[in-house]
Amino acid sequence: MIGSHVFTALAMAAALSAPGYAFGQASLSLAESRSNVTVYAGGLDVTKGFENRNYAGIFYNQYFGSVGVHADIVGIRREEDSGFATVGMSWDAAKGVRPKVMIGTSTSNLDIHPEVYVSAQAQIRPTADTRTIVTPSITYRKFRTGAEEVIPGVDAVYYFSIPADTTGYYVAQAGANVVLGEADDTGYSVGMGLQTVRANGLSFGAYVEAGSLAYDSLIGEGVQTDFYSVRPALGLRFTPETEVFFRGEYTHTDFYEASGLLVGFKLTF
Repeated sequence: MIGSHVFTALAMAAALSAPGYAFGQASLSLAESRSNVTVYAGGLDVTKGFENRNYAGIFYNQYFGSVGVHADIVGIRREEDSGFATVGMSWDAAKGVRPKVMIGTSTSNLDIHPEVYVSAQAQIRPTADTRTIVTPSITYRKFRTGAEEVIPGVDAVYYFSIPADTTGYYVAQAGANVVLGEADDTGYSVGMGLQTVRANGLSFGAYVEAGSLAYDSLIGEGVQTDFYSVRPALGLRFTPETEVFFRGEYTHTDFYEASGLLVGFKLTF
């Protein structure tokens, strides 16, 4: 997401995913039907006089047949501390189509997290054996400063295998979004990534993203600057129910550079 590319990407650490959901988790796979909880913590070292950012959060997904209940909660310590929470649900609307709606708010802060947050997405996989999942989405954010944003976007995930490699499979990802708000310039972002999941429980990959900022939640200001980010990730699945993951972050803009690491644990039940 434009304007929150750093905090979004680090919060969405349960998978390599294109950004697009403010402090939200990656798009749920249509194949995912088991309930799970993910806890994580991390930090960002920010240059040019800005304080470092430390944060911790939790994702919760509970499934009742074809209906899912979801919650994301995160807290961040910086010049002004803030907490943010979203809740929502997903359901099977039709064969291969799963909408998801989330609403949220934050503790008192001017421009770190939105006071009003609403997002809607629809995961589309035409048939059960289709290896591609496409997720169009739209997000609305309103900050206590009065700034408002509408962010349409789309993500795509493609699962594939290589005949010469019989010990794992691969996940290619791509995403793009546009920020429509009060800034003079329109922000945008495009990204792509590749991940491999091995039979021994190891997964690793990276996601790269670039674009133009219209508003930056990392520093809480309206800015116009190009940016690029690189996010390597490593996961270790010890059992079918337990996984530890690590996610790195490096982002460059005209106003600062940010680098950091996130560590998390996911339990499926």
